[in-house]
Amino acid sequence: MRSAHRSEPAAGRGRLYDTDGEPRRPEPARPRRSRAVRKLPPRPRLESLLDGALAHRLTVLVADAGFGKSTLLASWSAGINAVSYSCATGDRDLTRLWRRLVRALRRRLPDLPGLWESAAAARGPASPHSDQVRPQAMAELLGQALAQRLTRDLVLVLDDAHLVSADPAASFVAGLVRHAPPLLHVVLATRGPLPVPVTRLRAQGQVLEMTGADLAFTTGEVATLLAEVVGSGGAGLAGPIRRATGGWPMAVRLAVEAVRETPPEDRARRLADLAAGDSQLADLIRATYQQEPGPVRRLLAVGALFERFAVGLCEAVGVAGAGPRLTGLARRGLFVEPAAGDWGVPDAGHWYRLHPLARRVITEQAALPAWPACTPPPPGGSPATACRTPRSGPWRPPATRTGSPGCWSAPASGWRPPATPG
Repeated sequence: MRSAHRSEPAAGRGRLYDTDGEPRRPEPARPRRSRAVRKLPPRPRLESLLDGALAHRLTVLVADAGFGKSTLLASWSAGINAVSYSCATGDRDLTRLWRRLVRALRRRLPDLPGLWESAAAARGPASPHSDQVRPQAMAELLGQALAQRLTRDLVLVLDDAHLVSADPAASFVAGLVRHAPPLLHVVLATRGPLPVPVTRLRAQGQVLEMTGADLAFTTGEVATLLAEVVGSGGAGLAGPIRRATGGWPMAVRLAVEAVRETPPEDRARRLADLAAGDSQLADLIRATYQQEPGPVRRLLAVGALFERFAVGLCEAVGVAGAGPRLTGLARRGLFVEPAAGDWGVPDAGHWYRLHPLARRVITEQAALPAWPACTPPPPGGSPATACRTPRSGPWRPPATRTGSPGCWSAPASGWRPPATPG
């Protein structure tokens, strides 16, 4: 499908405008470091997935910082008819967002009028409902103008869309998706909440979704990167790097760079140091962990105490709202991944685990008391409440505390995680 829509890359592709809305100026050439990990390599697996955007009204990439969303989208969109727009905090102002987005679209559709006079009329007089009515009217106006001029598929990439997740900008983006003509395909890349409700579109099969789990490096991709950067000396290191980093592209990059700068005879030891938490990787994890809100840090700190953990278990020990937060962390690919199928229990999809290095670093950072390790329940048991301590012997039914299922034993009577670990 993609080949039917390919076009020659145009000058200035990618981020078309600087933050002041003016065309980008050419940047001076910079010297390249030989074989250093300067950027992520091409990822045909992900570009093939993105080709599906041409068959959907909306494509969503949800992943945390360091997953290479911008790099991936720039590489993919360079070969198709696309307009890329990087959202900024100033785009929460509807007037600014409108003007910059229309200006960007005119790079591909020169006959698209400025529309500002029509937009001003569409806004109408101020009223208590202006924040809802005006963005929708402006989005409908732009959708109609695009429908009249598009003769082939056009992809509109909005990078850093989480920066426009509040009204009125969010209502405008949602309205643009709603009023998009069939030949317009919107791609949103975000670290957090989407500015567009997707439940109805998802039910209609009009949404393509990619998460941190999709963007994480596979062992094969780590091996390809090692071969490109390290050469034959990186053979056999892909598995350990993938396990230590969980495939987080930023962490993989740092690990490969560390291997590249280490003599071949010392590389196994260097990887062991990385996995032990004494490295730039650990510093990266600490910094990222500290940037998360307090409730998320608390959840991660409790999860780090278990080899496997479940939503019900976290809530039983006093972590409220664990379900949505775990789902969000797994979608972003931030430290957490599903442990589905590991133990063969019916509802194993409710289990999660932290990447090994993240678990080690967060445990040290949060300094919470020791907690029993989770183990699989017997046939018929509930995985959401199955735990035992190393000395508890065979599995026992969990006790009930304060009306919620919990662990049979705890480090101290009545213990609950502190409100703001780390």
